[in-house]
Amino acid sequence: GMLGNLQSGNFVDPDSDAQHVVDELAAYAEDIEIMKENTETFQEYQKLFGMPVDAFSHLNLTEKEYQARHNTWSALFQWEKKTTEWTTTAVMQLDVSKISNDVQDFTAEAYKMGKANKEDRIIFKLKDKIDSFNEYLPLVEELANPALRERHWEEVFSLIGQQYVPELSFSVQDMLGYSVMAKLDEVQRVSTNASRERSLEKALDKMTQDWEGVEFRVQDYKDTGTFILGGVDEIQQLLDDQLIKIQSMRASPFVKPFEARATQWEDILSTLQDLLDNWLQCQKTWQYLEPIFSSEDIMKQLPEEGANFNTVDQIWRDMMNKTRKNPGCV
Repeated sequence: GMLGNLQSGNFVDPDSDAQHVVDELAAYAEDIEIMKENTETFQEYQKLFGMPVDAFSHLNLTEKEYQARHNTWSALFQWEKKTTEWTTTAVMQLDVSKISNDVQDFTAEAYKMGKANKEDRIIFKLKDKIDSFNEYLPLVEELANPALRERHWEEVFSLIGQQYVPELSFSVQDMLGYSVMAKLDEVQRVSTNASRERSLEKALDKMTQDWEGVEFRVQDYKDTGTFILGGVDEIQQLLDDQLIKIQSMRASPFVKPFEARATQWEDILSTLQDLLDNWLQCQKTWQYLEPIFSSEDIMKQLPEEGANFNTVDQIWRDMMNKTRKNPGCV
């Protein structure tokens, strides 16, 4: 009957079509459910008439056999479906961390099923398929690297003697058709460089973001009616950190694609450092001279110096007013 069927034919032939077998098993699942319902009804009658209740162990065996077959064939079917998807989807749309996790999950599942059914040829087939995909996994991981930019793809395509056309999508299968496995080492080098470039680019993005909301602190100065610069420790700390970072970044061979941007940022930081040094120096001098030239007697005694101070004083007041209205550093 059903148990014998599940242990023969398509169900034990690893060359059977997985999709077809899974569909067949779905029909068996319905039959088993009906048999279980009938069995329960029959057992109720046996109880009712005081007869010994049959355990129907044959049905339990059939159900166990069905479950084992369903697990192995479903796993094989799902694996085939996923690998087809991974190899035929456009490379740019692949999620490499998800693929790696799925491969690990299937490997663990196949190992577990293999321990439970040592002779099951369907499990052997699944393990073989996982092993053969694992040969391509390093390639998939490199090609699906989100750090790859157009310049990197041009390099990859020139390695396999092909023209890169940005508008055309391509899959792992397409790349295998161009014998890309023979150039795997070079592809890995391009991909690794792309990742290093990307991490520098991200660091540069973060540097610019770190200045968002950083402002000069402007505070009233005595009864002069103007302001001075308050504590600049936070600004100086950020400047020190970033000047060191940008110098080491500029020294990296991976900065090339955005060297102009890195150079420009270094110039901005250097200019800001010079500005801050001069500003604090000027402030010190202004704070020293302001009370002296506030005295009318001094202004009479030193009219020329007094006039010079007034000019500088006006520039200082204008600058501090502007800073107060627009305190952003960068």
